[in-house]
Amino acid sequence: IPEGLIVPFTIVMPAMLMVSIIMALLEDSGLLPRYSVAFARVGSLVGISGEAVIPLSLGFGCRTPAVVASRMITRERERFIVITILSIVIPCAATLGILTSVIATFHVSPAIIVATMLITLVVLGLILNHLLPQEKLFVCELPPLRIPTWGNLLNKVKIRFTGFFTEVLPLLLVMSIAVRALLESGVLEHLYALEGISRTLFGIPAEALVAVLVTIFQRYLAPLILLHMTLTPREATIAIAMISLSLPCLPAAVMIIREIGARGLLKILGMGFLTSFIVGIGLNMVLPL
Repeated sequence: IPEGLIVPFTIVMPAMLMVSIIMALLEDSGLLPRYSVAFARVGSLVGISGEAVIPLSLGFGCRTPAVVASRMITRERERFIVITILSIVIPCAATLGILTSVIATFHVSPAIIVATMLITLVVLGLILNHLLPQEKLFVCELPPLRIPTWGNLLNKVKIRFTGFFTEVLPLLLVMSIAVRALLESGVLEHLYALEGISRTLFGIPAEALVAVLVTIFQRYLAPLILLHMTLTPREATIAIAMISLSLPCLPAAVMIIREIGARGLLKILGMGFLTSFIVGIGLNMVLPL
């Protein structure tokens, strides 16, 4: 069975269940608004308020429902920034799990990957906050703290999981099959002609560059391609960073079109390509040979 068909059930679903339970506990206990207020000061540096903490937290489970959760953000400017950060920077649980295997396999330094992602998050947020200036006002009512009840917890988890099964999971499965068919067809092998450009600009083989491009279909499938390659630690570091900071997968892209339109998606895709390429070129320049 292709790995892409197993991952939605073995990694994405358990991660979504865990995130859903944690979010339900925070909501029902009254801690979530306090979490949002605490996040507001940090978020203001990149132009987002405490409301963004919910979709950003959900993004570590799966970005597709996280994009849907961004509806709770009332200001369009802030919502665009949150969706952009979700699409380019925040890694979903499936990607994190498989990237961990890639890091261990090729003896990559996790500190370099984490530092690169944090720097990119701050720089991207500052740029968006500068290009989309607006007075930020965050008002949040703090409910009293209370002990969560099982009934409320189960209902909230059920609501989130129902949306996952009806909107997200079918797209994940279809994309997994489509990517597998694309890889088996050999169409992407024509990109191997870019070996010289890939080596010069990014310091990685063209096969790894193909893995980066696969992120537009499913980001968590791209690291699986790396696992079947022979890479040096330096090459693996650059490839992992470019995959981690690239494009929204197709299921997330579909949701982005529904939420902010095709023009918004095109802007995010452009920023995703630019971010991934700049990160690749930058690491190729600073990492020792």
